[in-house]
Amino acid sequence: MPRPVGLPKTGGRRKGSRNKRTGEFKAAVLAAGVTPLEYMLAVMRDPSVDADRRDRMAAAAASFLHPRLQAVEARVDVRHNVRELSAAEMLEVLGVIDAAAEELPQIPGPDGPSGDGI
Repeated sequence: MPRPVGLPKTGGRRKGSRNKRTGEFKAAVLAAGVTPLEYMLAVMRDPSVDADRRDRMAAAAASFLHPRLQAVEARVDVRHNVRELSAAEMLEVLGVIDAAAEELPQIPGPDGPSGDGI
């Protein structure tokens, strides 16, 4: 009989617990005396080793020491209070825009300084 919806899982193996194989592997690595990370770091720090090999060891060891950055989706929720303008307010805004446009320097177009270039 399946568990009813909404009832949390109980019992069983805990998430993240190690099994026998993982424990045996770690014990074997520690018994060998040198972990793969220690080997990579030793090669990377040895000045007598070829620079290309040292670079490859540094790149391989970096994943053990530094976490990778995850892609994050950026969500921007913009809300404005928008209201309709009356005819008088619209004319006032257009007047401000026209006044600002008159203050801009004139850029000569293909038909000369006063041509509209259309």
